[in-house]
Amino acid sequence: MKKTNILQNKTAQVLLCAALTALFGVFLRLFYDQYIPWVNMALVGLWFALATFTIGGMTALSLISDQNRAYSKKGVLIRATVVMVIFAVIIFGVSYYFNLVLEFGSRYTPYADNECAIRISFGLCFVMYGVLLLLFFRAVSGKKAVRAIGVLALAACVASGVFLFRKMLPTQYLYPAYRVFVSPGGVKTKDKTVRYDFAYATEKLQPTANLGKDAGITLKLARNEREGAQLAFVSTRDEKTVRISIRNFVNGEGDEIPVRIYKERYVAVPGWGSAFSDEYPDALEPLPDDAEITLAKNRLQPLYIEAVSSPETPSGTYTAKCTITDENANVLATPTLTAQVWDFTLSDKPETETAMGIFSSEFWRLMGLDSTSYGHNGDDGSFTLEEEQEKVYKQYYEYLLEHHITPYEIPYDLLDERADAYMSDPRVTSFVVPYPEDDDLLVQYYEKISSNPEWAKKAYFYPIDEPNDEAAYARYKEITDRLARLCPGYNMVTPFYSNEPETEGGLTAVELQRGRSSILCPESVVLDSEGAREALYAARDDLGARIWWYVCCGPTGDYNNNFIRQQAIRHRILFWQEKMENVTGFLYWNSIYCDKGNPWETSKTWDSYESGGDGVLMYPGRYMGYDEPVGTLRLKNLCDGIEDYAYLTMAEQKFGREWIDEKIALITSSLTEYTLDDALLQQVRNGIGSALEG
Repeated sequence: MKKTNILQNKTAQVLLCAALTALFGVFLRLFYDQYIPWVNMALVGLWFALATFTIGGMTALSLISDQNRAYSKKGVLIRATVVMVIFAVIIFGVSYYFNLVLEFGSRYTPYADNECAIRISFGLCFVMYGVLLLLFFRAVSGKKAVRAIGVLALAACVASGVFLFRKMLPTQYLYPAYRVFVSPGGVKTKDKTVRYDFAYATEKLQPTANLGKDAGITLKLARNEREGAQLAFVSTRDEKTVRISIRNFVNGEGDEIPVRIYKERYVAVPGWGSAFSDEYPDALEPLPDDAEITLAKNRLQPLYIEAVSSPETPSGTYTAKCTITDENANVLATPTLTAQVWDFTLSDKPETETAMGIFSSEFWRLMGLDSTSYGHNGDDGSFTLEEEQEKVYKQYYEYLLEHHITPYEIPYDLLDERADAYMSDPRVTSFVVPYPEDDDLLVQYYEKISSNPEWAKKAYFYPIDEPNDEAAYARYKEITDRLARLCPGYNMVTPFYSNEPETEGGLTAVELQRGRSSILCPESVVLDSEGAREALYAARDDLGARIWWYVCCGPTGDYNNNFIRQQAIRHRILFWQEKMENVTGFLYWNSIYCDKGNPWETSKTWDSYESGGDGVLMYPGRYMGYDEPVGTLRLKNLCDGIEDYAYLTMAEQKFGREWIDEKIALITSSLTEYTLDDALLQQVRNGIGSALEG
């Protein structure tokens, strides 16, 4: 067979290899930025075509450059085509399997999301390309130097592949080796293998984290406030059982501040986390006053400790007796816990308005209460609850109120006289008015809430959510025209995630809602879009509109949200940013959403692990045997953020806007620029508290 060398110039071969490699890298980067298979298959098809082209080109170049065996043009073409087909089948098959079969076939599959498909596809691509690079350099020359370059190129590609394979081959398997050389830290007890450390409530301590050396902690709080801290344990050798006892804080006169202890339950967020763990603390499981916990070797177990002052709590210094013992009642340590109560009181009425959903048919099923309409006003305005359902709904409603958050719907139909007490409760900052199809019933609702100015201000309609096209805004106009006719002076909120909806005329969402929705509620990221702030402020100043904002499964990236994978400090800073942006209300679509996954078993409560925990701030307690709401570390930080908002508002009234702007600037300067220094946040917040007391 006649043999043909198409390219004989080694320099040309190396340059062509470099060009193909650069092209391959560009395509991978574009793919990583835009990979959304079920939204834009055209982009995915383009990526596969370009990736297989570069793989085929590299294959052909390796064959052409082979000095030991020369191939005909036909032989090169056939072999390169075979490699491309095999490559395409493998990559497309992996992506299809993880995106479609797992993503939509089993909600409880740990690695079922598009991020997983991206990483695995990338890993395969890098390994494949690394092999081709090695073959190319081996073919170009037999010199050791060139071979060494090829080996390095292969090693780099394989390393990249392993990194991108992280969901299936996480580096947490290397954790035991890491612990051989690095101590977990912590304060030693009389049992030298058991250690502990105190941490701020704004930290999320992953199970493989290193502990500090804080032997005690001081909580600072106003009257009528709740404040928490964390106490983390670790055993450096074998499984250990320890008991923790914390009595109420007491001052010299015998006044007490109640204390509660919670065990922080870890949940996995595959693909997100530190080098050695993708688990995060989330659910706070209630513990008795004398709690017993089991420590696994070299695995942190944090507890959440919370003190709650009342409006009557005297100011001053309090101490709590804390005792750590082993399973034989031997005292291991007696850490110091102190509480400092400032001489001012937070109002029962939160300074920021809130609105949050409590609805999920799966949540109630997990609680043993099967009712798909549970927690909802129907189209006819009905709100029917069985006795046990009513009890449980009240529990979760009241739990949110205790954390300064107002749910959408009060526990009774608004026409029921039992609703009056809730509508008058100062802790209730808002409530949804049903929007029935029947005009007479709608007027009855509106006439009742209009009979009391306090109720009228809190009440709002919420019949349509996130309109963003011509049809949705046509429906929006029908609704608002009807409300203007039957309920003059109505309040309404209509959240929107884009200020540039897909409507004719080019009007922005603020322009379309101006004068129709008295509460303008953009997703937080919208404020960074061109002209949005100015338009919102103009509607507020010209028409008296209120400005709320919201987060949900977005925004992501550097924007703060309520995702499990985000540092806890970011949930709290949301309310510093709310004050910075002159926003007066926070809306969150749900607090118990379990319809896409049981939160006790998976963190993927929405469509991807990136937004894991979205819509779930309280767990179904009865599923695990708790006859009370089970909150989360995220909810506690939201509560602290709302209290920080109150501090800032009180300080603004006392010292002026410029004074608090200086404090806010120490914590956050924009929606994507903020501190992650827990100590700094505490320092600034405590400084404001001391100034308010003074």
